[in-house]
Amino acid sequence: MQHAESPQRNPDARRLTRGGSVRAIYLSMGGPPLVVLLGLAFIALLSACGGRPTPLATQPSATATNAPPTQIHTPGPTPPPSPTNTTSPTQSPTPGGHQGSEGLVLGSDSGQETVYPGVLCNSSVPVREYDLVAVNIEITLNRFLDYDPVGRMYVLEEDLERARREESQNLQARLDNAEPAVSIGLQGDAIQPMTLRVNQGECLRLTLRNGMNDGEPVSLHLHGTGLHLADTGTPAIATNPEAIAQSGVSVTYEWMVEKDEPEGTHYFHSHGDDRLQTSHGLFGALIVEPAGSLYLDPLGGGNLRSGWAAIIQDPNGSNFREFAIFYHEIGNERFRNLNKLGRPVGFVDTFTGAYKPGGRAMNYRSEPFMNRLKLQADQGVKHDASQAYSSYTFGDPATPIARTYLGDPVKQRVVHGGSEVFHVHHVHGGATRWRRQPGVEPTAFDSGFDKNPPLLPQASARTDSQSIGPSESYDLENECGAGGCQHSVGDYLIHCHVAHHYIAGMWMIWRVYNTLQDGVVSQDTLPPLAELPGRTGGVQAAVTSVELVDTTVDWKGQTLQISQENLAEWVERQLPPSGVPKEYDASVLDWRKEGDLYLNEVETEEAWQGYVSPEPGTRPPLYFNPATGKLAYPFLRPHLASRPPFAPNHGPAPFLEPFRTGTGPAQPGENGPWSLCPKGAKVQEFVIHAINLPITLSRSARIVDPVGQLYVLKEEEDAVRANNGLKNPLAIRANAGEDCVDILFKSELEDTGENSFFSKANIHVHFVQFDVQGSDGVNTGFNYETSVRPFTVEGEKLVADAAAGDAGVKLGNAGRFQPGALVGVGMDQSETFEVRRILSIDGNTLVFDEPLRYGHKRREIVSYEFVRYRWYPDVQFGTAYFHDHVSALTSWKHGLFGALISEPPGSTYRSSRTGEEVRSGPLVDIHTDGKVSADISGSFREMVLFIQDENTLTKTGRSAGSSFNLRVAPLEARAGDPSLLFSSQAHGDPETPLLEAYLGDPLVIRGLVAATNDVHTLHVDGHWFRVEPYSTTSPPVSTVHIGISERYDLSIAKAGGPQRMPGD
Repeated sequence: MQHAESPQRNPDARRLTRGGSVRAIYLSMGGPPLVVLLGLAFIALLSACGGRPTPLATQPSATATNAPPTQIHTPGPTPPPSPTNTTSPTQSPTPGGHQGSEGLVLGSDSGQETVYPGVLCNSSVPVREYDLVAVNIEITLNRFLDYDPVGRMYVLEEDLERARREESQNLQARLDNAEPAVSIGLQGDAIQPMTLRVNQGECLRLTLRNGMNDGEPVSLHLHGTGLHLADTGTPAIATNPEAIAQSGVSVTYEWMVEKDEPEGTHYFHSHGDDRLQTSHGLFGALIVEPAGSLYLDPLGGGNLRSGWAAIIQDPNGSNFREFAIFYHEIGNERFRNLNKLGRPVGFVDTFTGAYKPGGRAMNYRSEPFMNRLKLQADQGVKHDASQAYSSYTFGDPATPIARTYLGDPVKQRVVHGGSEVFHVHHVHGGATRWRRQPGVEPTAFDSGFDKNPPLLPQASARTDSQSIGPSESYDLENECGAGGCQHSVGDYLIHCHVAHHYIAGMWMIWRVYNTLQDGVVSQDTLPPLAELPGRTGGVQAAVTSVELVDTTVDWKGQTLQISQENLAEWVERQLPPSGVPKEYDASVLDWRKEGDLYLNEVETEEAWQGYVSPEPGTRPPLYFNPATGKLAYPFLRPHLASRPPFAPNHGPAPFLEPFRTGTGPAQPGENGPWSLCPKGAKVQEFVIHAINLPITLSRSARIVDPVGQLYVLKEEEDAVRANNGLKNPLAIRANAGEDCVDILFKSELEDTGENSFFSKANIHVHFVQFDVQGSDGVNTGFNYETSVRPFTVEGEKLVADAAAGDAGVKLGNAGRFQPGALVGVGMDQSETFEVRRILSIDGNTLVFDEPLRYGHKRREIVSYEFVRYRWYPDVQFGTAYFHDHVSALTSWKHGLFGALISEPPGSTYRSSRTGEEVRSGPLVDIHTDGKVSADISGSFREMVLFIQDENTLTKTGRSAGSSFNLRVAPLEARAGDPSLLFSSQAHGDPETPLLEAYLGDPLVIRGLVAATNDVHTLHVDGHWFRVEPYSTTSPPVSTVHIGISERYDLSIAKAGGPQRMPGD
């Protein structure tokens, strides 16, 4: 809550425009007060429409006064215009107030419901029929055999026997450790949420049989449709008893899907015992597909009746892959699922502290960190939460794996199937984005590779995180298709961004291949994957390195030759250094070469829930895409509890930019048109450290975090440590379509009890283009290691000075290092840090392949523990959240998050106090001639506002534990006259951020929920902005709701608001 201002606060504030006096903008995070106001407004509306509202608990049936639905003009029969099952036309609610002059009347009626018949199906249109049965069934959540003993599901009658076999097989697996029926990646299992499809212009006919135990009634309520009972035409709604199927009874429903019905997803569930049935799985989705579409099985290519993954063959548009992604809970908030021994799973994950492990699911599957980390502990290895998503460490998960080939058009149908709490759908990959409101402008979902997508949207902002509540659904069309606009192959994490939820198991993988998965030379153990119709033959089977010799390959228009003479250089630049990893060593990979044949590391001989090798103890060949010569993905194989290797050169773009000189990143454009950063891009380098330091959140309330965590620019670290005013989350900037952002990341975070004395950190960023294998920050699937241990722990100190030009350095102990690997020299230095490759080791002396560029003092640190990330802000997306993705429940509450702002091309960033250019900071003046939004062009003042919750230090009084930019101004300390709560005259300025401007200045507030679990409302007093900042038809508002990882860029045309009023 904030922001008052005193005239003397900033005497040097720079003017962007001429105007009135210096003033501040009032910001607040809404919550219960907003809900109360909305409630009062609703009661007032009811009173205005017909007198005192009747409490819900005592209210009799309501009278619906909707007009009859529009009829279909077809040769077939039409429904009668008169209502059925109605009250007499002479009956009416008792008049009240000014009834008769107010239009719509909401009132009570002691008689029957007034319902109108639905639009009956035209006899001339195709009928798509499904026979369903609702059943009780045990739902096994993962291959660790956690399960819901009171599960329920809709299943096709034709699949019921198969579902029962799976249920029986899973029971047997719990009893005698047999192979469960739970497939890795949910590939074709019968036990999954029901996903049905129908085409525009078809008649949908659903017959539901109640196969539930104990007389439990069920129904199928289909949201957003005119579903009606086939025999009577009455609506299939909760208040129609004929729509309920009693025990053993069948009900048939119909819906005439008009030709102009929008494509998209409709959630359905039962109104038998809504919360109980829904929270245990009795839900599904019906997807309306383009007219004339065929639905094909992605695993075999044949016709598909149902399933979460499908190929849609559209006769009038682009064929695409479709994934129905269901977020849901297992039971209510007090329910505990059972483990394989039949014992309740604990409410708290003992490794991470997450709530309800296994209780947050996707498509009936949950892969809690707890189960995976226990495998490490059972191996006698320190549990490492940074590897929880890693298929190298644990094998692929049982949660869904959405599988595509590079460039495939993709649509995600995202559904909240549960009944309990909100979730936030997030897809990794940076440029894996979609429009906030699909349908208002072209989505470019089938455009493919594109280094120059439109800088600004026409109407709807791009997003990669979307809050979703119970029964909501969203249809997302991913810009540029599989692999993003940059066409990067790899594993893309999909998860709920609420930290407790994804740690509890609510995550899955989207795998993008670059070679044909045909079951012969597939690169993982999943079933063969069919190509999209119309693209058959576009993906080639992988070949060995021997078959690359004397070939010509193509990199998006650049042709290259591979010969026997350059084969070694070609292959080895794509691989980490060869060597046998030592303890917790990511510096090398144990590959070998036999002639021209390159061989992978030895396959594991162990078997566990996530992997059984098809060739244990052997060295399989490394495979390549014959069209490009690049490594076929995935090439890493599971090795239980092991750390995956760093990417070549420790990143940043092993797939997109494998060729470079020296030990640094490639130059922009060096790898041709397929380069991550295009030729001519300006490199912006940032050396970022994760550090611990005390942070004072409030001096007046004496709230101090003694072990705060921040990302800092290494060049600014000393200044930040010395000045509490600079201890803010890191905000950096780059110009859209112009800058190439290179990050060198290291960690100084201490090993403490909070992190089980095993600190790791990384940086995961949203929105920008990057190579997902090396710059995602998260070790998802078979991607490389992109997180680091503190170099202060995993490093060795020089025992003697080394001069510039020396061939190496002498350490106290060189035992952890090996030839071929890269090390950072001077890890603790800002100006003299450098990377060198170890040529050889002589005792405790590291000899490098080239001389040192700088001198280094005794006690400087040498370590493997650094990574490089490369980000290309291809469009003007505004705010991109970045954060630690290792220990969110710990690091976020201490402040380990930040933002990259994509500014208009040609922008410079200056201090509002001095006018000097700045490298970072939440409050900056942006000097530009570019367009910012529909209401702002040219220079503006900018505030990056980091909203934090789950900060235990600020849970004082009635506070939920939140902060703005790691600052708080508790209202408890401002007790007294409530009209003076926000008064600077009475209490002085708050310690929360202060945005100062002159009257009429353009402002942009970059609102971002950076931690941890809640949905907030962000309000700006006395000013308006557009929810869709690029659309002139988007209505003005002053409040938005915003969930974890979501951002809204509030574009305020003039400080002072429409009333042009200076003040606070």
